[in-house]
Amino acid sequence: YQEALEMVRRMVSSGIELDEFTYPSVIRACATAGLLQLGKQVHAYALRREKNVSFHLDNSLVSLYYKCGKFDEARAIFYKMPAKDFVSWNALLSGYVSSGHIGEAKLLFKEMKEKNILTWMIMISGLAENGFGEEGLRLFSCMRKEGFEPCDYAFSGAIKSCAVLGAYGNGQQFHSQLVKFGFDSSLSAGNALITMYAKCGVVEDARQVFLTMPCHDSVSWNALIAALGQHGHGAEAVDVYEEMLKEGIIPDRITFLTVLTACSHAGLVEQGQRYFDSMETVYRIPPGADHYARLIDMLCRSGKFSEAESVIKSLPFEPSAHIWEALLSACRVYGNMELGIIAADKLFDLIPEHDGTYLLLSNMYAAAGKWEEAARVRKLMRDRGVKKELA
Repeated sequence: YQEALEMVRRMVSSGIELDEFTYPSVIRACATAGLLQLGKQVHAYALRREKNVSFHLDNSLVSLYYKCGKFDEARAIFYKMPAKDFVSWNALLSGYVSSGHIGEAKLLFKEMKEKNILTWMIMISGLAENGFGEEGLRLFSCMRKEGFEPCDYAFSGAIKSCAVLGAYGNGQQFHSQLVKFGFDSSLSAGNALITMYAKCGVVEDARQVFLTMPCHDSVSWNALIAALGQHGHGAEAVDVYEEMLKEGIIPDRITFLTVLTACSHAGLVEQGQRYFDSMETVYRIPPGADHYARLIDMLCRSGKFSEAESVIKSLPFEPSAHIWEALLSACRVYGNMELGIIAADKLFDLIPEHDGTYLLLSNMYAAAGKWEEAARVRKLMRDRGVKKELA
């Protein structure tokens, strides 16, 4: 997108006029880059230059606003559009599902008088990615009943739904259908299959899918690293990460989450710290709270509590509940009472209604034979009306 924006700058500087097709392309590039103000400036420029603004421009504006987190503005532009096509409806629908606004997405989906295969694909995948696996599978069946032949992306959505549900049998059936429809070489479907088999605990099938795929992207590698790391193959996950780098694939934020998790579970502390440091020094990726939580978990699992505490004190932001939870869990396992109490107190302030904090602290006291303190924590939980969530 940076090259596209630079090309537009050169066109304008050279006196070349933009047209009704160029404007939407520029705004889409701004949306991809998260450049809201520049996108708005291009839109204002287009309004001054063009008598009739095409719905192509309006469609790109909807995408610009939702990709920049301005959902009310995206919705307002959509409903003010004098004419709408499939692209218009699908743009807003995609915005809703990608941002987790599933309720609004469902309402919009019902409102649509006509749907194309892309509409179904967006909704099925959106439901799965937001944890609504059963609804995703039901919608896939509805799509077939409506007479739509599934594309590889629709199959990917159905397979993601199976991953959410841990539905190994259904996932295998969709895998067979993929082959039947000739989509077995699809990148998106292959990535979904790796994740599905991993979530179902069948790591060998996940590995086999990866090996038979004709090409891979970062999502493919991330899925395989996660599959191996989550199921006790941490050292192999690290090997896959190193192989990915040799293939010239640039790791992203998700890659580092998966490889740090693998290092943590496998006790590969030095390697994990080296990977964490490389995020900024090599790849210019600022670690987020999730990355720091993985680092802290990794240090604590190796008994390096003082180092974990130092990391927390030097964080460039206020420690999140996720980070304190990682610390408390490790303190529970390794019996570090002093640091565990500090973590629990922070969690009581941040998420007082969360049952896990009370249970971990109570169990930690009980394991140390401090029965009165354990009872006190249980009483505090009852007094605050916190209920133990069912697994």
